[in-house]
Amino acid sequence: MRNLARRLDHIEKTAIALQRKRKDIAWRALIQLKPDQVKSLFSSIRAEREGRPLNTAESAARQAYSQAVEAECRFSGLSSNGLFKPNPDHLTREDF
Repeated sequence: MRNLARRLDHIEKTAIALQRKRKDIAWRALIQLKPDQVKSLFSSIRAEREGRPLNTAESAARQAYSQAVEAECRFSGLSSNGLFKPNPDHLTREDF
């Protein structure tokens, strides 16, 4: 049973570390964007929640954010594949 507890503890610590790394990458990607891109990015989140199609500025902002996330993943030595989708929906007010 002790071995199982250690394994669970290790899994939990690894998950927490990965979550922290994901937030750091998302934050660094976000601060690479221009202020108008950030505004359009958050507007794209609202558009998606409201069910309306994205306009060109919102689509461009999402693409810029995705590219910034991929660059940050490469810079961190991680693969963006499977780490997390470069989707701004996981950002919350507490991240800022």
